[in-house]
Amino acid sequence: YSFMMGSLVLAVCAVLFFGLQYSSIREETYDALREEAVYAEPGLMLTGLPYLHALGNINRVTWIAQDGSVLFDNVYAQNLANQREDPEVEQAFAQGEGASIRESGSSGQSTMYYALLCDDGTVLRLSRPMSGVRVAVSTVVPMIWVLVLALIILLDLGALGYFKYSGFLVDGIFNPLLHGHL
Repeated sequence: YSFMMGSLVLAVCAVLFFGLQYSSIREETYDALREEAVYAEPGLMLTGLPYLHALGNINRVTWIAQDGSVLFDNVYAQNLANQREDPEVEQAFAQGEGASIRESGSSGQSTMYYALLCDDGTVLRLSRPMSGVRVAVSTVVPMIWVLVLALIILLDLGALGYFKYSGFLVDGIFNPLLHGHL
């Protein structure tokens, strides 16, 4: 019984850890998009399109006019639809910055967006597919499952009395935790 409860507790902790890890990486990605936009805005205001061309293709960069028309996009060269009603763009025009996660109308992928209102009234928007966030989380998943499996095996061996201090572990630590007496 205590082995099953211990295993269940470990599994729940692993799931919570994955959720926290995903949330943390998502926030780090937003911070990176925000930081890049803040650093790019002065260069854009000084030199315009040549600066945006020099940024490269790490993130998608879109420069949006006050009427919502696209002045520049480093991924899609064709004429893009008006972007004024995109949630992050509306928010940037109203509050100075905006962010959202939604399906991209251009790529069809779930995408993370950050938009910054520029000094000239235009909006600079950077975006990154959510698949990049999922890849970052998936790199730690195998290590966590190995750790959970090792802990389950140790709990099992301890419950069976294979360790000198297994009685202390089971009776002194795990049972009080499982029964709320700690």
